[in-house]
Amino acid sequence: MKKHVGILQGIQFLVVGLGVMLLCAGLASCANGVTENTDSLNSYRAASASDYTSSISSVSNRAEIKFTSIVNSVWVDVHYKKNNGAQMNHRMTRAGTEWTQKTTEYTVATGDTVTYFFTYEKNGLAYSTAPINWNVNTTTTPTDPTTPTNPAAPGALNTVSIVSTENGSIKFSITLATRKTQVHLFAKKNGLQDYVVIDLHKTGEVQNADGTWTYTSTRVNKYIEGDTVAARFYTYAQAAGQVFYPGPRDSAFTTSTYSNTTTPTDPGTTPTDPGTTPTIPGYTLVWADEFNGSSLDTSKWNYDIGNGDWGWGNGEAQYYRAENVKVSDGILKITAKKENYAGFAYTSGRINTKNKFAPKYGKIEVRAMTPVGSGTWPAFWMLGSNMDSVGWPKCGEVDIMEIFGANSATNLGTVHWFADETGIKCTY
Repeated sequence: MKKHVGILQGIQFLVVGLGVMLLCAGLASCANGVTENTDSLNSYRAASASDYTSSISSVSNRAEIKFTSIVNSVWVDVHYKKNNGAQMNHRMTRAGTEWTQKTTEYTVATGDTVTYFFTYEKNGLAYSTAPINWNVNTTTTPTDPTTPTNPAAPGALNTVSIVSTENGSIKFSITLATRKTQVHLFAKKNGLQDYVVIDLHKTGEVQNADGTWTYTSTRVNKYIEGDTVAARFYTYAQAAGQVFYPGPRDSAFTTSTYSNTTTPTDPGTTPTDPGTTPTIPGYTLVWADEFNGSSLDTSKWNYDIGNGDWGWGNGEAQYYRAENVKVSDGILKITAKKENYAGFAYTSGRINTKNKFAPKYGKIEVRAMTPVGSGTWPAFWMLGSNMDSVGWPKCGEVDIMEIFGANSATNLGTVHWFADETGIKCTY
């Protein structure tokens, strides 16, 4: 069942031609720019100084921006502009815990100023750093107002750390004096082993400023208040054999109780300018919505109302209402609610551009904040504009974004069509 809650902030189409209907439904938030992962909140949280380090330098007349994640982020985006021009948004390229992006749209020269900031994932939530200004006539990385100049190691050496975080999540970590080639984590919940991470050194390894190494894994949405959590790490080397932490035996665990009764600071800001649609070389902008008004622009969008035929073909559990779709502060918010209405236990919102905009060729971009949690199913997709006459799947369907809330780190892109010569529905 597709249940949706969330935010849309800016959506743009750079296309030529006509022919396919766009449907935008879901717990999603879209902003102008490149598609990015986001969290289940209505805004980005303020970045923590201990989450990352960053740098910028000039390489072959391009600004090269680097971000090193100390929290093993699943995704990192960088947002930058030169001399206060149009803002560019990119998913950074990952190599281990280091993420890199060059200013591919333009070169930089002495006297230019590059302003940049990062948004990144931590524990299934999205965070935003403060903006940083870099004058190209210096080779020194500017001081990051978010990041300390010499971050200390996250914890005491050889000590298993179990930290409760938001949304039923726990961060497991250990700091060791030297780098290890094999690091493994075993964890229990309420006395039963239910979490194992093998080869943590391949995915959750960070070198600290003092030369020590920290290994981290975060388990998301698996704990409730009062759960007993136990964990141990072990390393292996041919010369030393197995070494257990807390040790000395493999039966020893460090224990904690999950508790998260405080609400983290939410800056209430959106990391991109909602009033600006960026340009893309080689394309002409023909349609865009930055949601700058106080209500949905019905010259561009329609409301889908009700539950459709067999839950819109998916057995969905909610009833779609216009009241669940709101626009404010440059953001479209589509909210799913647990409430009884018209014989259904849930309500949500769903909108489309049927008979109002139907691109055939081009580039479609959306930036979306999506929820975390079983039962949610945010989606952004296209259907053929001839659906009413030929039906589905003959009209065709292109799923640009589908995310199952229980697996929020994976975005599914799917194509559905009908092979007339065989009479078989096809999916890729």
